[in-house]
Amino acid sequence: MEKNYTSGYYYSADGNGGHTPIGAASDFDYSKYTEKTAHGNETDLIYETGRLKVTVHRLDSDSENTIVQYTTYENRSEEPLILETASTFFVEEISKDVWSCPKRFKVYTCKNFWEGEGQWRSDYIETLGIYKASSHTCFSHIVFSSQGSWSTAEHYPLIIIEDTMLEKSWFFELEGGFQWLFEIGVKNGSLCVMGTQATLLNGGFSKLLKRGGSFTTPRGFFGFAAGGFEVAVRELTSLKRRLSLRKSFENGTPLVFNDYMNCLWAMPSYQKLIPLIDAAASVGCEIFCMDDGWLDFKGDWQIKESLYGEHGLQGIINYIQAKGMRAGIWLEIESAAVESVFAKNTDNLLLRNGRPVGTNCKMVDFRRTETREHIKSVIDKLYSMGIRYIKNDYNMSTVVGIDGDCNPCENLISHANAFYRFIDMIYRDYPDMIIENCGSGAMRSDNGTLMHFDLQSTSDQEIFTRYPSIAAGSVACMPPEKAGIWAYPYPMLYDDRLKPLDELFGDEYKDSFSDGEQTAFNMVTGLCGTMYLSGHIEYADELNRDFISEAVQLFKKYRADMAKSYPFWPLGLKGLNDCCWNALGFSGSDGSIVMLAVWKINASEDECEIDLSKRLKTGAKIQDSFPRGGSGIEYNYNSESLSLKLKSDKPYPARWFAFNNLIK
Repeated sequence: MEKNYTSGYYYSADGNGGHTPIGAASDFDYSKYTEKTAHGNETDLIYETGRLKVTVHRLDSDSENTIVQYTTYENRSEEPLILETASTFFVEEISKDVWSCPKRFKVYTCKNFWEGEGQWRSDYIETLGIYKASSHTCFSHIVFSSQGSWSTAEHYPLIIIEDTMLEKSWFFELEGGFQWLFEIGVKNGSLCVMGTQATLLNGGFSKLLKRGGSFTTPRGFFGFAAGGFEVAVRELTSLKRRLSLRKSFENGTPLVFNDYMNCLWAMPSYQKLIPLIDAAASVGCEIFCMDDGWLDFKGDWQIKESLYGEHGLQGIINYIQAKGMRAGIWLEIESAAVESVFAKNTDNLLLRNGRPVGTNCKMVDFRRTETREHIKSVIDKLYSMGIRYIKNDYNMSTVVGIDGDCNPCENLISHANAFYRFIDMIYRDYPDMIIENCGSGAMRSDNGTLMHFDLQSTSDQEIFTRYPSIAAGSVACMPPEKAGIWAYPYPMLYDDRLKPLDELFGDEYKDSFSDGEQTAFNMVTGLCGTMYLSGHIEYADELNRDFISEAVQLFKKYRADMAKSYPFWPLGLKGLNDCCWNALGFSGSDGSIVMLAVWKINASEDECEIDLSKRLKTGAKIQDSFPRGGSGIEYNYNSESLSLKLKSDKPYPARWFAFNNLIK
């Protein structure tokens, strides 16, 4: 897989280079490297042209079909060169005859916006705007990109291209919590893809390379799979599991209760917390995480002890531990409130054009030793109090680059790398600490960031009927065991957060949950990854409490299988606001267990049939289903035809199945 998997464009300072998108004439033939060296798990391919030395660094991916790569550009001439685009990879000749048949190549991209993450769509290259050019040498292309440090706030940095004629797929992904750019195009009839985190087109990257000067790109990966979208996702999921630095939960993530979403909304108190802690413990939660609201100002991180009764926050932590759970807390260590003492010293902050980045909160500079030491002291204190779980949030973006010793784009990359090193240090000092990555939901959930964390928040979406689409799309971007998916029965919506709880949860409101359908729907969603439980479950009646406990036990029973599973979509990928039947399945690595979630989301059709013949062996049995009683979905499963028929006249029912695929 060497010939066409190389990198790079550069543009000279003499005015002859100019800026051209991918497909520009280069000074070297990508298929002909001058030197090949191997050391450790890395192979280097070296291309020298007299002016520029390009080193393509390839890491062992444990797969013949996947290449993990980053690239170094070094000026070997006496004259300075200006680097305006430094591609991590450039893959050409994906197909030499793109136009051999219409609608041959289908491009999958993932729209990833706040409260609407994981929204996959597919387009043929023709409908994207890539067209067959005239007889002249011509390049037709389209760009997908992000800006700033919210690396996944617009699109997830992943593209899958399916060749429907040859029945294989190519995938391309970039890593790192900073801006990135993909360019897909056709050059002289050949389909090409370029991926970069450093380009003039996005973030204003421009670097002067004097003799001996160099620049190294962040990492990305690409490859192909013998099949369509689902097969490509399987290959990517396997790769991300191998690349992850956090493998402590290979057999499944502990069950977390977080008191934020559809619950306390950052307004904690002793009176509110104690019943919640009791309820979380009673249904089987293993971690209780106290979200925002416990501090005076971000940056100073002083505890509002008056919120927590006579024994303060320490008393609450002790109470959580006494209930058999680990205590967790929310932090947003990368920002500081303007009112804080910490933010008064601008040396602690990220700057752009000499001014602190941010509005009511300013963004913290992790390249600075004193800054890291201050934040480490905060974590040290919390650890000494018994905190063993951190939800690290990230609610702002730099928008573009930042000040520093290099260009703004490169400075942002160096800051992100400093932050990653800080997180890795916390794990080294406190091996029993669990750290969740959050960024206004999943606005910074790229693999380069997530590989340093135990799990990832997938959304801030508070409307439970919209979450299945988010859950289904998110597990195509990250391993299911890292996808933290909210389940929040008995919700208190954000607009109701100021109402007294006893007034909100009166008899009429509690009666609306009497059939258990909303609770079942929420818990089915939560079973599709790592369950992240919330909601005012202290008000749950016996039926709903039993549903919650039942789902929790199923999560614990199957989480080890989930951590080795691969997702599939038997009804296709659905949109956020689609009225439809939706389904998300997981097949274990050995195929012995197949899990399936099914939701009816205000669909006009009362019946649905799901063909599982590609996933199950003839005779496979249903091992578990949820909920056991009171479900609004009737089902009939044929173990010979492997067909699952479902029926419901209710607007929002849901059901979950586990199939035993070991046939004796």
